[in-house]
Amino acid sequence: TSLFKTEPWIIWEARFKFIPGNPTELDRIREEKITYRKTHHPQAPSVGSIFQNLFLTDLPANFFDRFPELKDKIRGTKIGAGSLLEQLQMKGRRVGDAMVSMEHANIVVNTGRATAADIRALVSLMKQEVVAHFGIELHEEPQFV
Repeated sequence: TSLFKTEPWIIWEARFKFIPGNPTELDRIREEKITYRKTHHPQAPSVGSIFQNLFLTDLPANFFDRFPELKDKIRGTKIGAGSLLEQLQMKGRRVGDAMVSMEHANIVVNTGRATAADIRALVSLMKQEVVAHFGIELHEEPQFV
């Protein structure tokens, strides 16, 4: 998150300071990241992750008693929103040309001529399904304007 989501500010300019590194190691890391994205994320147009991952401390106390199959989806102090959506078999669900990615359940892709209304409706459906099944409200990462 960022103050830029809650304040009416605009980033006008940015300056970056880079630290020199080992070119061979940087090439290896870059290729590793590119390969991961190509194999774990859709290549279709999208805005990236739709929902914020959930902190374990924000889940109901009996969550993993009710849904033990999700225990192995814990990553550090969080569980991915995509894990909940995948559990609900949301991959492939669509509204118009907006579709939940087949590669990653927390990404909505444009399969053709998706409109903003299609995307909003699909995101709303995803949230409703999670609330109905898990009793948890997901929060969007992108800021809709």
